[in-house]
Amino acid sequence: MKPLDKLKVNSFLKQLENLEREEDYHANLYRQINAIFMVEVEQKLLILDQETQDKYGELLSEENIAETLKEEEYKEKTKEQIPPSLKKVYKKLLGKTHPDRFIDASEGEREEMEDIYKNVVECAETGDWLGLIKNAEKMNIEVKDLDESVLPNIKKQIRKLKQSINNYKATYQWQWFHSDDEEKKESLVESYINTTLHR
Repeated sequence: MKPLDKLKVNSFLKQLENLEREEDYHANLYRQINAIFMVEVEQKLLILDQETQDKYGELLSEENIAETLKEEEYKEKTKEQIPPSLKKVYKKLLGKTHPDRFIDASEGEREEMEDIYKNVVECAETGDWLGLIKNAEKMNIEVKDLDESVLPNIKKQIRKLKQSINNYKATYQWQWFHSDDEEKKESLVESYINTTLHR
């Protein structure tokens, strides 16, 4: 591969890596903000009538909140074609981490390899080429000359991560947390309650 092409691929990989960290930061911060925000919502509900409290109580149940978080974390799975420059890496990873190789290994080592194996398969299914590369590095498998065939999926992942970050920033919770205006905060809590109740 030409030096310029290699530089281009590596720059996209670095951008993707940075965005993954940023998205992880936003997801963790959102969970913390959401917990505090829900306390505000519950306090607001105390002054509402019993029927509204009952209706909202169902929406705030542990199961519903857990389900909502699962939906937010859900990764769309699509069968992807592994680029030629990663096929050998993928096969080597499967060979090195396959559970059959670790039947006599310690339980800790067996579990670690099984986790890597499952992650490698998921990376291949979802087109997470950076994930494959990271697993290869972890297993000391050299990744030679990535070509531009990896770029479409990397660009797609970059778009998804940017959208995910924007989605966190668009929530009532996020705007409430980042606002210094008490009236606006109050209005956001009320809007959230009204929107949720009329779903």
